[in-house]
Amino acid sequence: MIYPLLLALALAQVGPECTCDHALLGNKVCNPECDSPECDWDGKDCENSHCFCDESILGDGVCNWECVHVACGWDGGDCCENWMLYDGYCDSACYVEKFNYDNGDCAYALGQCKCPNSEIGNHKCNFHCSDHPECRNEMGDCCFKFEIGDGHCEEYCYTVNSDWDGGDCFVNPPVNCPCWELGILGDGVCNPECDNELCVHDFGDCCQPQMLGNGVCDESCNTQPLNFDGLDCVTH
Repeated sequence: MIYPLLLALALAQVGPECTCDHALLGNKVCNPECDSPECDWDGKDCENSHCFCDESILGDGVCNWECVHVACGWDGGDCCENWMLYDGYCDSACYVEKFNYDNGDCAYALGQCKCPNSEIGNHKCNFHCSDHPECRNEMGDCCFKFEIGDGHCEEYCYTVNSDWDGGDCFVNPPVNCPCWELGILGDGVCNPECDNELCVHDFGDCCQPQMLGNGVCDESCNTQPLNFDGLDCVTH
């Protein structure tokens, strides 16, 4: 079992002054009553809520990778390199306003889509929207049937309308999840019974916009298309 091991490791780091329920330590949930240095910040579960860097070095033009952290404002973008701004990936080092949140690569984490809603899922292909996850890959408007299940992952087919590219984009499809068989994962409707690890948290359907990038790892948002809760669930 993984959790008893995590609990043992967490307990090894706490002092005798930690009075909260030790069963809560290191359970991957930030419990405010355990969020203290004596409890090793809830067995490190609450670390993302604190910045341990001196404020004077944040955004000073010098890269400090230990400060590339949500609570430290990603070191004010000091570690962002030009090549990161055009690589198509959400780089946390560039996840600041002055770099337009990684030149738009982190737009989905902010719930942004530059394409009109009327163009999404209208059965007309708009290539300028099709490969953007923040636009739900245009709900598969640019996906051809022969590309579904062809063994190659096409991002523009990674939609519920295209059967998630026939499983081509999954290393391990959630075939043991009852919701997978029902075809209700990622359909835009929150199904609480699917909001669990086995069902990949309903592909983010139960995630609320205010949860993204709030400094707390919300498992409902901890999916790749949602950029792992706006990077809240990414450990640096």
